[in-house]
Amino acid sequence: MQIFKIISILILIEVLLLLVLFNIYSFFLNKTNHTGFNPNLLIYIYLGNILFVIILFIFNKFYSLNINKQIYILIVAICLLGIVNVITFEKFNIMMEKSLWGRKGFPDKYEIRKIK
Repeated sequence: MQIFKIISILILIEVLLLLVLFNIYSFFLNKTNHTGFNPNLLIYIYLGNILFVIILFIFNKFYSLNINKQIYILIVAICLLGIVNVITFEKFNIMMEKSLWGRKGFPDKYEIRKIK
């Protein structure tokens, strides 16, 4: 049952990389505040990771895998932080899909505009 511990560590690394790389891309690599992909897809990835971690936690309880609960709590906390990150970036026009950027009237970063 060592595989569940390895899966937990890999999920932790994946959500950390998603969060860090999204922020690096948003602040340093992308000079505009829009992109060709939909950043809201990251929300679904984070929610899927939370669901998978809950399933791993249930397996941990029933099969006594002795995996530390703090790993699960850390993964869920990072996923929730990532969801808040994506929503905040879209609200403050830091990073959004190009079509949404056009519907908002091509705002600059940190300029709050409602969709027309």
